[in-house]
Amino acid sequence: MKNLVISVAHPLHLVPVNELGVVPGQNYADRGTNIMTVVLVIIHENFNQFSLAADISLLRLYEDIPFKAAMKPITLVSPVEKLDGYKAFVTGWGRCDRTGRELCLPRSSIYTPDEKLDPMLRTVTFMVTTANLHCDAYKRHETYVGHGMLCLGPSRHTDSMCPCLAVPGAPLVVNSYLAGLLSWGFGCGYKNDLPLIYTDIQSYLPWLLSNISILQKITRSDLTPFFETTKGYVFVQWLKRARNLISLKLEPGHKELQALKIDKSLANLKGTIYDIRDFINNGIFHQAKQEIYKLIKATSDRMRKFETLEFTKNVAEPFISNETLNKIGLYLNNETLADLYDSKPISESNNL
Repeated sequence: MKNLVISVAHPLHLVPVNELGVVPGQNYADRGTNIMTVVLVIIHENFNQFSLAADISLLRLYEDIPFKAAMKPITLVSPVEKLDGYKAFVTGWGRCDRTGRELCLPRSSIYTPDEKLDPMLRTVTFMVTTANLHCDAYKRHETYVGHGMLCLGPSRHTDSMCPCLAVPGAPLVVNSYLAGLLSWGFGCGYKNDLPLIYTDIQSYLPWLLSNISILQKITRSDLTPFFETTKGYVFVQWLKRARNLISLKLEPGHKELQALKIDKSLANLKGTIYDIRDFINNGIFHQAKQEIYKLIKATSDRMRKFETLEFTKNVAEPFISNETLNKIGLYLNNETLADLYDSKPISESNNL
């Protein structure tokens, strides 16, 4: 699919959809580019934020990724593909400055002012071997490497050119297939680092294929209301921070969450599904949406009750009401940019 991204779950867990974006096909982290809109996040139902079990997720974009010669989709590894004995490579951003060669995120910031910033996309290769003595060190540290996890690659004790923990979700490619996603491990840039742990794609193929088959049937027009709601919410939040809207009370279009036609399809996805409705108004609609999904997934006896549920038209609720948007338009038309930039902070009473 041209609008689907696979990643680990732990950096995305409970992060508002309106704060996420995808930048495809870039070799440098500091170059200007377009950010693609995330409208749905599906996190595996067994994901555990403490043990990082089932650390896998899917992101549905509103826009299609413009594939070209330098940016192509990748095929998921076959369930019977043997990885042992093949050369693997992992990609990630930048370098750390401990040895000048290990793979890290560009971490130069106000908190780490002395670290070097190297925004170039890097690649580290290694041979996949089933018998990896370095991985046994996790047992000595009483750390459990569970089902769906792969411990692969060398230790920095023997090879300084090994992947670094600072790139969560980095793809592990074996024999041209996506075989894993960088999930967790011990250390980043130290001599006693252990091999890293990857989410095993083969273990989650049934979950992925089940969800992909459903997502393929959801069209861009089906998701347009979510896109408009997300952009509208971002716009209003920006106005609240940057403009004087003390006299303007912003409210969603509806006080109660209403079931949408698209929810019939979304409820059949495996995992926890997030969209803008789960985060607008500080998440007060999240529980209501989960109840709707439970009703849709109910057994045949309860399905009769569900059939009486009245669906709204294909409009995402709660949306920023037209009345509110009209007020914003009138407000901006009556104020000069200079007046707006000189405005006072917004009153806390004007929260959505």
